[in-house]
Amino acid sequence: MKRIMVIGSFFGGLVFGAEPLGDEWGTAEREREYYRIVEIAPPAGKMIEAGSFETMPDGRIAVGTRRGDVFLVDGLSDQNPRPKFVKYASGMDELLGLSLKDGVLYATHAAEVTKLVDRDADGVIDRYETFNDSWGFWHYHEFAMVSKFDQEGNL
Repeated sequence: MKRIMVIGSFFGGLVFGAEPLGDEWGTAEREREYYRIVEIAPPAGKMIEAGSFETMPDGRIAVGTRRGDVFLVDGLSDQNPRPKFVKYASGMDELLGLSLKDGVLYATHAAEVTKLVDRDADGVIDRYETFNDSWGFWHYHEFAMVSKFDQEGNL
């Protein structure tokens, strides 16, 4: 099965395409053996600025943004993608990591790792629980990056 590689920077309503590095490096033909490259337009009027991705159990892709939102995106793997973006969570900052454990997303952002809880299963986060904030936060140029849960459940 071929995977889809979605490439592009999302700014407002514009999509800037993937750089043709495969052509420049002479690897384009080999890359096409493994990935189909598709440009995806963001929702109208939204700045996505994706910083993290996680595949959900139902096949949707969770996308964390620099501006602190999490969108659940359906339809990225379709032959002719016309994805639907649904805002799942908001209010975090510089979201640079998403990890999934037992069906629950954990968002790594500037100040902490936050457990995102949807208690009533309506597709919108109801509760933001601090999972870890032991590193502190001092300056806006500090960044916290994601790690994934290991087999023992450690993050």
